[in-house]
Amino acid sequence: MPKKQNSNFVRCTSNAKRLPLLRDDDNQEEREVRLANNRGSMSVLREGESSVERSNRLSLNRITVQSQRQNESHDERNNRLSADSSRHFNLRQRRRNKRTNVPGIWSEKEYSALNYDPCVDYKNGFNRNDVYSLSI
Repeated sequence: MPKKQNSNFVRCTSNAKRLPLLRDDDNQEEREVRLANNRGSMSVLREGESSVERSNRLSLNRITVQSQRQNESHDERNNRLSADSSRHFNLRQRRRNKRTNVPGIWSEKEYSALNYDPCVDYKNGFNRNDVYSLSI
């Protein structure tokens, strides 16, 4: 589904550099038609629709969604809300992970400075006390 944009997006000169580049095989008329179609699809008001019809359509959509929400069971509601919250949690977690400039392996709990054990040789993967007891 295309992202909804402001109806004046194409007309604004500050957004001119964001417009799709003119393809070599396009001529000026085709480009203008394409931009006009884009403008029409971005417009909130549908072609041939009055503001009253638009208002009625939007309120009907709102009523439909409200009735669906009222008729859903308790479990369906919980599933919907938990899916939404877990999706948002995952997005927040991903953003948080991007902000840390720590190399991946050291960001793990077992390798953190709080859990550092001076007896363990992390490079070679064995306990220094065991090696010392073997050499005696």
